[in-house]
Amino acid sequence: MQFGIFDQNDRGPSPLAEQYENRLKLIDFYDQVGFRTYHMSEHHSTPLNLTPSPSVFLAAAAQRTRRLRLGALVYILPAHHPLRLAEEICMLDHLSRGRLEVGVGRGASPHELQYFGIDPQTAPAMYVEAYTVIRRALTQKQVNFSGKYYNFENEITDRYRAEWAAAGNSPDAIPLLGINRFVIAADTDREAMELGRRAWPAFYASFMKLWKKHGTQPRYARIPEDFETMVGNGGALAGSPGTIRDQVRDMAGAAGASYFIAQFSFGDLSHQEVLHSAGIFAREVLPASQEHVARAV
Repeated sequence: MQFGIFDQNDRGPSPLAEQYENRLKLIDFYDQVGFRTYHMSEHHSTPLNLTPSPSVFLAAAAQRTRRLRLGALVYILPAHHPLRLAEEICMLDHLSRGRLEVGVGRGASPHELQYFGIDPQTAPAMYVEAYTVIRRALTQKQVNFSGKYYNFENEITDRYRAEWAAAGNSPDAIPLLGINRFVIAADTDREAMELGRRAWPAFYASFMKLWKKHGTQPRYARIPEDFETMVGNGGALAGSPGTIRDQVRDMAGAAGASYFIAQFSFGDLSHQEVLHSAGIFAREVLPASQEHVARAV
């Protein structure tokens, strides 16, 4: 079992510059205690995500870390020029010395796409074309592509292809089967639930802001208004060290998962509350992490 982090970087209680700095400190902590990968989302024009450019934020994170893998989960392809994004992927992989992991998607919110002048109905087709272009840019000497949304002829990419291959992982590597959950670890079950009840309304408001503004509902990812329901349906874990350890073991075992991604930061949780929660998780759940945590905390 391996463990990772997922982060929306939604609006928190601190000024924005302080939030960025605190998040980078947390990422440094995740690096020290043995998490595998830091994954971040991409959203636009919403308090659900205050880091709308994954590449910019991951470039900063790459300079704060040495072992932790980094990646967008996901890049919203219809909102990016595919050749430009392929170049950014190559830059980030080298800035991180081969630690980049790339996730791509079409975008879950039609409202965010509309702010870019993109028809949500065409986004799936744009995604397929952009994905094809990026794959070719990273694997071929030249990009030749003729589509409805993108057209390229003899675009030179050999230097990127060669560098990508030199820094990349083996194509034979077995993919991870992962699950992603909100996590609050505290000294007692009661304290963890109290933190969750307090923090959840702020996150829920950020998550729902654009949907409510446009009088719509999320198409794919629906979450409850209250934290108790989120815990009850298995979307969040909250508890003491022993409770969290048992819940992760049971949930991962039932799912047959080899990768557990925890979202520690959300809503109005403070930097210290998140750090305490992540520290408990590292000590109690991460395999072979005792020595790492002793040095980092």
